[in-house]
Amino acid sequence: MTSAEVRWIAFEAVARIYRVDVEWLLRAEDLGVLPNVERRAGTALLPADDLDRVAAAVRWHLHFGVDLDVIAALLSEVPRR
Repeated sequence: MTSAEVRWIAFEAVARIYRVDVEWLLRAEDLGVLPNVERRAGTALLPADDLDRVAAAVRWHLHFGVDLDVIAALLSEVPRR
């Protein structure tokens, strides 16, 4: 898929899908959990291909109590596509 074909999803929509706050997603971005975020017209956008990454981070954080700092460290070891 070329960069022109990337599907982007606004943080607000991602937050609704995963029932988290936009602020949580912004913090995840700041920590490097979501490294591929782009901003357009003041809106944070996530590539649709990164939704699995969000799902994993939400699961680890909400269901297992893993702190975002730890999640960031764990995901920094995972090679990006």
